[in-house]
Amino acid sequence: MDPHQRIMKALNHEEPDRVPTFSQSIEEPFIERFDENVGVDEALFDELFPSLPVDFVFAKALGFDSKWMHLGGLQAPPGDHPDVSNVPEGCTVNNSGRFYKRNSRGENWYQDGALKTPELLKDWISYIKTFTTRDESYFRSFASMWEFGINHGILPIPTIGGPTYMTWSSIGIGKFGYMLRKHRKLVKELITAWTTKTIEAHSLLFEQNVDMVFICDDFAQKDRLMMHPSDFNEVVIPNYNRMVKNAHDHGAKFIVHSDGDLSEAFPGMVDAGVDGAEPLEYEAGMRLKDLKLRFGEDICLIGNVPASSALCVGTAEYTRDITKQCIKDAAAGGGFILSAGANILATTKIENVQVMIETTKKYGQYPIQL
Repeated sequence: MDPHQRIMKALNHEEPDRVPTFSQSIEEPFIERFDENVGVDEALFDELFPSLPVDFVFAKALGFDSKWMHLGGLQAPPGDHPDVSNVPEGCTVNNSGRFYKRNSRGENWYQDGALKTPELLKDWISYIKTFTTRDESYFRSFASMWEFGINHGILPIPTIGGPTYMTWSSIGIGKFGYMLRKHRKLVKELITAWTTKTIEAHSLLFEQNVDMVFICDDFAQKDRLMMHPSDFNEVVIPNYNRMVKNAHDHGAKFIVHSDGDLSEAFPGMVDAGVDGAEPLEYEAGMRLKDLKLRFGEDICLIGNVPASSALCVGTAEYTRDITKQCIKDAAAGGGFILSAGANILATTKIENVQVMIETTKKYGQYPIQL
């Protein structure tokens, strides 16, 4: 099977030839160490680059079936965003209403949300409604990479949007609960505005025959959601319904990414028809056996190999054992894609990623025999 067939089978709760594998971002220091200590075959590099970004060359060299690719599908209108006073020293306000500060390496790091008054929420809701999508050629260019990747054994799965994340982060986590209580209608309007624009971008992607998409929508902490489950079901899930319907109307799959403990979000996501949930962070208490029992027939489980305790600091033997446990707990019947529970981090051990992939290819053959 090619990687698209393998991933799609899993999302459809069917058994492919083996358990598929997926990676979020592969951080640059890891790539540098891999290049220095292992290296990439020159023929493979010439085969994939520059048709695909260089991190896909390393994903393929490591043996992954798929990796996400962030697409900036939306554009702010020309000119200035609404005015914000009391900007913290050294910070700037970006077009999504968030404070950023540039560090010594020239990188912009999120500091806080700027929209801390109902007046600013109103201004930014109107402003977001004027955002536009990138032109058709942008999505057509990605579709070419999509087809190229499928034909060369590495599937680039696009990510566009994150309405929940964009909402709470533009308010700031310290103020979000207050605004949700005191100005709920405005918070709903803000997330709805982001959702509408996200759907517009998704539609252009689907019209290029790309049939799956992630939203990166972080809404959970290590031990709970960032809001009460009843608020999540009232504020977030109706927007998931809209995005899922749009994807399914186009014959596409809709996958949600959020770090943290998603346990309380699963019932709502299942009701909304979400096709896959990722990364099921092991360090946040997510366990595949229970998730498979409760939700495995309705939503594809993606992830769960501990990114830090196994891949960064664990032994190869521990990584092998926990990878086998993931397969045992979630693979039967399909509906499971194995990946790390986060990025392939800068401090990840090369050997452990190799062991994770090798173990999946050895023990993840269907029918599962573990």
